[in-house]
Amino acid sequence: IENLNGLVGDYVGNVKRWRSGNMVVRWVGAGIREASRSFRKLPGYQEIPRLLAAPKTLVKQGELDTEKKVA
Repeated sequence: IENLNGLVGDYVGNVKRWRSGNMVVRWVGAGIREASRSFRKLPGYQEIPRLLAAPKTLVKQGELDTEKKVA
């Protein structure tokens, strides 16, 4: 995250005059796209969809209680 913020900050730092909120969103989006070129993939990234689906599967099977109140 820190790397992303720094790269976007470097990219957005080129703007000297902000005209609107839409301009900010466009430049930050462009900065994120530019920064994403230097990202590396994490080992096992192909398993992320399976990892996200696991709690849903457990709830369907009744193995995970979603009704418990936590303090």
